[in-house]
Amino acid sequence: MQILLLGLYNDEMIYHHKPTVKQFYAEDLFAQIKQYISLPQEQYRVASIGIHPAIAQYNGFYTLDTYNNFYPLSYKHQFRKIMTKELAKNKSIRNYFDHWGGRCYIFTAQLGKKGQMVQKNSKLHLKHLELNTDVFKEMGGRYIFSAVPIDNAFENHLALDKVFVSKTSVWKIYLYKVM
Repeated sequence: MQILLLGLYNDEMIYHHKPTVKQFYAEDLFAQIKQYISLPQEQYRVASIGIHPAIAQYNGFYTLDTYNNFYPLSYKHQFRKIMTKELAKNKSIRNYFDHWGGRCYIFTAQLGKKGQMVQKNSKLHLKHLELNTDVFKEMGGRYIFSAVPIDNAFENHLALDKVFVSKTSVWKIYLYKVM
């Protein structure tokens, strides 16, 4: 029994469907996005939906979202205003965001708290997203990197700019610009 249990919980068994480091950080994909935007990265901020903010950070983008255990509480409160309506829809993500500060992500009710690994073969769409893009813009936000299409982007004052895909990446990025 112990050998069977160890076999089932071996990292190779658990994580064999996870992307490689190269696929995860998708340098070629984000180089395409950087080239497309064609502005110095320090002049604007981005946030991610459906992927970890660390990916954008690794690729040189300045992010409003982060995985960080040391940032001002006032920042967390301001960032929360971006997704107040989404948090109101889902008690799990509301409690997670409000009671643990390390993941300063844009959570969506539809994707839930585990929605940071949406790969390019996903059929998911965000249908009823409600973001406060005025607050996002006040904080310097200009673009959202979404791993899923946002069906009601216009109602959120977002415009789909371009979709980026790469053979070496597990992500498909829908680049939305704040209007």
